[in-house]
This record gives sequence, C-alpha cells and structure tokens, in this order.
Amino acid sequence: MLKKTLFIVGSLTVSCLLVYGLVVGLSGRPSWEIDGPSDFLEEATLSVRPTAVAGQFYPAGKEELEATVHALLEEAEIPDLEGRVRMAIVPHAGYDFSGGIAARAFRALEGSGYRRVVIIGKSHHARFDGVAADPHDLWDTPLGQVRIDQGFIDRLRRETTAVAFDAAVHAPEHSLEVLLPLMVATFGTEVEVVPLLFGSDDHSLAVRLADALDRTIDRETLVLISTDLSHYPTYEDARRYDSQVIEAMATVDEARFRGVLQELTHSADDPPATFACAAVAVSSGLILAEKMGLRADILGYLNSGDRYPEMRDRVVGYGTVVFVETEVAAAVPADGGPLDDEARRAALDLARRTLMAAFSGEEYLPGLVPDRLMGRQGVFVTLRKSGELRGCIGIFESDETLVENIQQMSLAAAFHDQRFPPLDAGELDSIEIEISVLSPLRRIGDPDLIEVGMHGVQLRRDGRSGVFLPQVATEQGWGKEAYLSNLCSGKAGLEPDCWRDPRTELWIFTAEVFSENHP
Repeated sequence: MLKKTLFIVGSLTVSCLLVYGLVVGLSGRPSWEIDGPSDFLEEATLSVRPTAVAGQFYPAGKEELEATVHALLEEAEIPDLEGRVRMAIVPHAGYDFSGGIAARAFRALEGSGYRRVVIIGKSHHARFDGVAADPHDLWDTPLGQVRIDQGFIDRLRRETTAVAFDAAVHAPEHSLEVLLPLMVATFGTEVEVVPLLFGSDDHSLAVRLADALDRTIDRETLVLISTDLSHYPTYEDARRYDSQVIEAMATVDEARFRGVLQELTHSADDPPATFACAAVAVSSGLILAEKMGLRADILGYLNSGDRYPEMRDRVVGYGTVVFVETEVAAAVPADGGPLDDEARRAALDLARRTLMAAFSGEEYLPGLVPDRLMGRQGVFVTLRKSGELRGCIGIFESDETLVENIQQMSLAAAFHDQRFPPLDAGELDSIEIEISVLSPLRRIGDPDLIEVGMHGVQLRRDGRSGVFLPQVATEQGWGKEAYLSNLCSGKAGLEPDCWRDPRTELWIFTAEVFSENHP
C-alpha cells in the first residue's frame, strides 16, 4: 500500500502558498489505489470536482471573475512570436499577484484552436509516489464546467505506470485550478483538461511522464506547466535567483535547468524555501520540449514585491515562458515522411543529373520540381559504390532551397570529400545515390534522450565537432554507447567517452532517408 502524507493548512494566503500546517498520516485504502474513474460514478452519471480556492485566489462570482479575466487579458501585450505555442510555463498565485504575468501566455494562445490542455504541477498538500490524475469527469469553475479528458488519461496510463488516479490530492490543490478561468476565457468550456500532479521530486518520474506524453499528445494538445519561482527571499535576492532560473528554462535544456538549481542551492548564503515549487514538472516539460524541438521565449517576470512594495522583505517570484514550434519544425515532423514519392524521385534524379552535367563541364539547371523541394532544409548526400561508402557530405542549416542544397552536396560528396579521391566519370554508372533530408538540429542535455536508429547526433566541444546520420548506428550494429563513443573518437577526434563530459554539446536530428535502390 502506498503511504501518503497530507499537509493540513492552518493559514493560507494567495501569494502561491504561505502555508503553516500540521502533518497528519493517513491510513486505510488511499484513493491512489482506485483502479479508475468508475469508482467515483456510483451515485451520479457525471462526477464533478468542486472549486477549492474560488474566492481566495480568484473571484468566486461569475460576473466579477469574467471582468477580472477580461481585464488581465486586455492588459497583456500580444507577443510577437514566430510559430505556434505548444507549451507554456505559467505561475499559479492569486490573480492579484501573478494573474497579469500568467495572462501573457494565454494572450499568446488566442486563436490557437487547442481542444485539450494538459496541466502539470506538483502537489502543495501531499507527498506520494508517482503522478496523480484526477478521476472525476468534470472540473467546476465559476465560468462553467470543464470536462476532464479521461480517454486521453487512459492512453497515457497505457504508456506509463507512473500515472495513477487520486482524487484526494487534487481536491485541495490550487496550482492547476487557478489556470482554468484563463483557459476557459481563451478556449471556451468546450476545451478538455488533463490535470496531473507530481507527488515528489523524483527526476525519473519527470523523464517517464515526458516520454509518455511524447507518444500521446497530438497537435490539438497544449501543455501547461504550473510553477512559481523563488519562495520568500528578499526582493533583490529573488530577482537575482529568478533571472537565472527562468533563463535556464528558456534554453530548453533540462540538464542545464537542474544544474542552475543545484548551483543556486549550494551558492546562496541563505537559500529560499525553493527556487521553483514545481521544478520536477518543469523538468518534465523541458524534456518534452526537447523531444518536440521547441524553442522558448520569456514573456515576463515579476515578484510579489513589485505588486506590494511594502512586502519586499519576503517575496515570491513569477515568470511566464512559452515554447514555440517553428515553421520548419512544424513542416518536417520528427518521425519523417514529409516527401512524397514524386518528390523523392525528383530529388534523386536531380542529384544524378547534376553529377552527369559536371562530368560534361556543364551546370545542370533543373526545370519544374515538386513544391516540397523548394523548402529550406538541410540535407546529406551519400555516394556508395558496390555497397561501400564513396563520399558523404551535407549541410544542416542553409538559406538555400532543398533543390540547391541537393545539387551542392552531390558535387561536394563526389569531388570534395577528403577521405576519398575525386569521383571519376567511369565510376558514375556504378554509384548509388542516397539522400538524407534532415530535421532541424535541437540541443539536448541528457544522452538518454537519444534513440538509436532514429536520431542522428552532432557533438561539439573545444572547437571540434563530429556528426553521424541516424542510419549509421543501424548499419554498424552499434548500441548507444558504441554509437556515441565512435562519434567522439572517430569523427570529432576526442576521447571515446567525451559524450559523458558536461562540456560536450549534444545535438540531435532525424532524417528521411531514401536511395536509388530504395526510393
């Protein structure tokens, strides 16, 4: 039986939680062990989680709340973002403290059309193993009831045993509830919600939840991470701590975020109660953002001392960060498949005709090509002779079209790969051309995020770099350690375990690979 500790609140204000409480142990069967939402539907067709902090963190009356939310959204500037917001980190204090900063994220989400919102936080009242989902059918708000997407939760639970049902830990929790009125004002009551609460700081749970969400979410799903920043330092200390933490979040590098928290914990003369009350949820969100190839924009920061200067001796920090899918990342899914058969055939024909023209002393000028080849995207061209490598050169980022990049990399692989002599005209008929169309590079902080056979890897350190395409590991029969060790020593000229060095930057990408023999 799982053991759980509840913190019974004796005194509460709405600046996150200024809680003074008693610790009480619970015995008997915890709701964590309930198999699913059916246990809660014995007497009613639909079960409803009532509001817990209406009238404390935000107005309880519908008209007053509508006016408050409308004012918050109107006052929030419309950010100039390039790409669609797929995730946001937002604060969860009372609206008088952090409502304006939180509203900036929702203003950025206007017109985004999401039909489902996954909201992730950490319980302020209970400590337990795992991640708690709410088994109710509906969440009540003064603006109307919002349906919980139990179908999505079922799919998520099939992906990971870390998620289980627990109504009790959700009942008093404010950190998810305070976001619902802003969410309803932005998306309407038709939007469905997936409320999830961590019960501990177990980093392995953050990884497991991110992995499961990566396999479960679609383009109609928004992810919100609910956290406040430093708790109860002075105003000046909070600004110093929070700036480092929020900037680490914006790197989309989860390992760096954790490193900053550890460094602050060890270096602060008088460390605050926490630097981020839901750091484990932030970690999970950053891991997911890395997987999705998102980039971040900081939309705002303040602390409670900005709202109430007379309270600057003891403040709480609030920040909003949005994670945006760039147009290139949206156009090129991580799982490949963006080129149809016609575009693939045209790309291979383009590469061969470019080489044929070169041997005639001419430049090949293609006519009409499929529109997909006019996009700007990285590419590698590989030449093989009798199954053996004869040349391979590529480019990750370019202002040129895919057509131009294929032509340039075909010539480079044939004549400028210094590992081989220039290609001879007599060899051309025996050459097989392979093309790898690349996704954008994205930096990761944890080698565990690398999936062998799916991810190509570029590493950088001390002015040296090396890259392997995703298919290299499969072709060589390497596991992850052999893949990365060979990349370090064979390509970058570094020690074999350089990938374990925190100074080494790891960048991953995917590739759509096709060849003349396997179009």
